[in-house]
Amino acid sequence: MFSACMSTPHSSSSSLASTEDGDNAEELHDTHDHALEVAAPVVAQFVGKGHFLLFAGACKSFYLAYKTEIGHDHRKTELSAACRSVPVVHQYKDEILRCGLVTGLVKSAFSSGKSEVVSSLLRSFGLCDESDPDKWLLPFKRLGLWLHGVASVKKEVDPGQVFEIVGRNGHLHLLRYAKLLLPDGESPSLPLMVKMMEAAMESGCVKTLDFLVDAGWWGKMVMVKVEKIQTLRQRVQTLQSELTGLRQRSHLRRASLVLRMQMRVRRDLEAALYSSPFDTAVQSGHVAVLEWGMAKGVLCAQRDLPRLLGQWGDASVVEALARAGACFDPETMRWAGRYGNIGAARALRAASPSLPWIEAVSEAFFRNQWAFVVAAWRDGASVEALENAVTNSLRAAPEGPGTDLVSAADVNDMRELAESEGWIEGARTRGNRAPRAGITVGAGA
Repeated sequence: MFSACMSTPHSSSSSLASTEDGDNAEELHDTHDHALEVAAPVVAQFVGKGHFLLFAGACKSFYLAYKTEIGHDHRKTELSAACRSVPVVHQYKDEILRCGLVTGLVKSAFSSGKSEVVSSLLRSFGLCDESDPDKWLLPFKRLGLWLHGVASVKKEVDPGQVFEIVGRNGHLHLLRYAKLLLPDGESPSLPLMVKMMEAAMESGCVKTLDFLVDAGWWGKMVMVKVEKIQTLRQRVQTLQSELTGLRQRSHLRRASLVLRMQMRVRRDLEAALYSSPFDTAVQSGHVAVLEWGMAKGVLCAQRDLPRLLGQWGDASVVEALARAGACFDPETMRWAGRYGNIGAARALRAASPSLPWIEAVSEAFFRNQWAFVVAAWRDGASVEALENAVTNSLRAAPEGPGTDLVSAADVNDMRELAESEGWIEGARTRGNRAPRAGITVGAGA
């Protein structure tokens, strides 16, 4: 019944044409507006199944079908093959563009992972590549209304979102269609591949990551990171030379500005050094991605894994790696203390009880991670280990420019907290207690 009513886009149009008086025309105009409101939320659900008729949801004919045939069970309705034709898309293309449905439709089509769905959708807007059976129509489709459709789609749709969808789901066979959304003459760029990589890390799609490594994109990403680190290091050295000269000439005000600039560059350098594409994978709990990285040689277990687990790891990730035969060293505990990740530290201790608390607690004091220290103490860290960690951290508190650690007041507060908890009761008699004032950390030195 439904297919007979809507087998062609013209059947509904003819029924609408039968309304001749002005009142009916006004009523139909209201019907159009309501149709847009009704269709917009549901139209994207159908494109993934190839139900192209519901592209007409941007126009009046969808509302008539919705009201008379589909009813409230429209999401369960099976559409006939005759209703999935590209001409329907072509006829209502202007309404689709006007109502801003293009982006949702394109994203839904790519999310389906079906080449026939994506190719039919893009072809209806005049987008096809050399492998398309209808490529001989391309010069004609680029003319007139087809040209308008191509320009509108490329203007509305962000290629980055499409490449993210492809990377997240591993539908690499859709890459050739994603390229059609790029500006004329452009090829996929490194930023687009980075979006694919980030989406794959988030979803744990090893298939996409394999493609990026084998196609050489991963190496290009690494080179960009290396160049950025080199640039930041050179910038730090340049600012240090400028700072030294200003201090020698007693230009203290200018020196203060340069010092602040240098500290910002140092923070950027630290972020570049300690960032990794695998951060997202660890946060998402994709242990398989870590195993893939180590097997592929793009993740170093000795250099990269301790920082990743210490900063982003949780019990599930640590336990999964332990079951896979991974061994953890004190360096991983140190990173956990640096970022205050007590969950990772507890999991590491459970997997390897011989790991000492002192590495983590020392770094936690050094980085002002009070909650970590308190949690470590309550979890059974020995008073001796905490005492050594506190005294060593207070002794090692650096002076001079370029440090982004804790202030003198914070150091004193930490010492008082430690004394009140009984962690360094003997430090006073051994002469290890820091002076009440005079410890200056950071730019004020």
